Amino acid sequence: MVLNGFISDIHHWMGGLSPVLQWLMLIVLGAVPFVEAFLSAMVGTLLGIPAPLSIAAGIAGNLLAVSLCTVFGKTVRGWWQRRRARLAEEGRGHRFSPSAVEGREETKLARVLRRYGVPGLCLLGPLTVPSQAVALVAAGTSAPRSRVLLLIAVPAVVLGVVGGVLGALGVNLLTR
Repeated sequence: MVLNGFISDIHHWMGGLSPVLQWLMLIVLGAVPFVEAFLSAMVGTLLGIPAPLSIAAGIAGNLLAVSLCTVFGKTVRGWWQRRRARLAEEGRGHRFSPSAVEGREETKLARVLRRYGVPGLCLLGPLTVPSQAVALVAAGTSAPRSRVLLLIAVPAVVLGVVGGVLGALGVNLLTR
């Protein structure tokens, strides 16, 4: 089976690394958009790293990336607003006016934010788009950073646990 060979190759490569380095690699993997805690925890357990450590590493990486996006989200929003105001004063702001984007389709995140508010965005957003994008959008609102981080942590933890459990079940199926 091709998948079994692939996993054994990665397991062989990761086996040569120290356990600390393996764990750090899972943290970095958890910070990658679309991979996040779910796939990081799954990959870790498929590679033979104990499920609790894989889950913790995936969640830690994901929450680290989300924290950075949340902290810098307000800064980026402030910069964007100052830039728009400066361009409007210079008479070059027409590209950034609401009428210029009226015909565009509303994004998934904007639709969820409008319909369910910040809690809905933080809890439902990571199911469809990377949690880092959700953090940037939520940080751009007036919601407190701590609340945004807490609300995004819930799906990160749930998805990390689910990924770790599915990875552990996959190891059991592959070793039969």
